[in-house]
Amino acid sequence: MASVGESIDKMFDKIDTDNSGSISKAEMDVAFHLFDTDGSGAISASEWVKECGVLFKASEQQAKNAFAKLKKNASDEVCANSFQQLFQDMDSDGNGSISKDEFRNYWTQLLS
Repeated sequence: MASVGESIDKMFDKIDTDNSGSISKAEMDVAFHLFDTDGSGAISASEWVKECGVLFKASEQQAKNAFAKLKKNASDEVCANSFQQLFQDMDSDGNGSISKDEFRNYWTQLLS
């Protein structure tokens, strides 16, 4: 079974569809739809918990803790704008893309 770190790296590789070694804003938009499994335009807590388990092998508690740290709308869901805020938060050097190290560091903290 893969560790959370290995699962995070695999997720990075899945989002980095052009294999450039970094995630662009456009690729992050596509990633939003990996979590928005019902196509509602927002990610509910149940979608988040399920997909974190599937994609990151995170425990239910880790996923719930991570969801609690995210910016949500009035319906307690993560909307596309909030997901774009995630992009900015992960882009720690502000260069407009997310490196594998930035992605790994952010998700490791979020899931802890």
